[in-house]
Amino acid sequence: MFIKFAENKQDMVKIKVFVLCSFVFALAFIVACSPDAKKCAEYTTPEAKNMCLINLAIEKKDIGICRQVLEQGQKDFCIYAVSGLLRDTSSCHEIVNISIKDKCLGIHYQQKTVDTCNLISSSKLRADCTIDIAVRGRNYGLCDSMDKQFKDGCYMGIAAFHGDIEKCSLILNPEIRDFCVSFSVRSEKDLKLCDGFNDILKEQCTANIAGASGKIELCSRLGSAKFRDYCIRDAARALKDGSHCKSISNSTIEDECYRGLAIYTKNSDFCGSIVNANVRKMCFDSVNK
Repeated sequence: MFIKFAENKQDMVKIKVFVLCSFVFALAFIVACSPDAKKCAEYTTPEAKNMCLINLAIEKKDIGICRQVLEQGQKDFCIYAVSGLLRDTSSCHEIVNISIKDKCLGIHYQQKTVDTCNLISSSKLRADCTIDIAVRGRNYGLCDSMDKQFKDGCYMGIAAFHGDIEKCSLILNPEIRDFCVSFSVRSEKDLKLCDGFNDILKEQCTANIAGASGKIELCSRLGSAKFRDYCIRDAARALKDGSHCKSISNSTIEDECYRGLAIYTKNSDFCGSIVNANVRKMCFDSVNK
């Protein structure tokens, strides 16, 4: 399934968080932060001292160390990162940046409730949080009470995840309704539903059926190399047959094919066929953990 993010302020925040995150992990390889917070105090510049504390907080999963960070933006990031590792939203209220606070409140799936989602100030992030609960619980009733602009997306998310084609009829927007159907089909008998779509949706629809049912021969009908590769990847997983991965033209998707099979079958033998060394290591780590 191929479902999913600087032109506005939120995007700029995401970029800043990404850059900061990259810097934090780069620093971990450049400086050896002692496990003792007192060691961080020995750095002469505030920037290095803060980064040392952030690395230490992440390593120790200790929100208390984040509170020693002096620069507010870096402190916000630290609390956000450690909260994610702990899967605990109780410290998210200490974050000053609204966008980061909203993300902090919304990312922790195990403790996520509708009440937690309602604490998020951003309507888009609040809706995403609620939709996640609705999808996991197959709860269409949660969609009924959502704002009109998010309701169709909520219905589509649940229907696509669970293959509830008939629920796509709840969607008012005809384009979203078509997307819903193309993502919800699972069986070869549903191929007729794909015929009325435009070329892109028709290929998406066909690929989804092949991937869910293991009818890998359907992949050869697809004109787009990208759709064909994803189709083979998903069908190979359904068939639990790694020999099909070799016919994928894109090396990244081919590696995904082997990794997906390894995780799905809990068989690390598939990891050995992965070309990219980093992906291969992640594959072995995922299967053997």
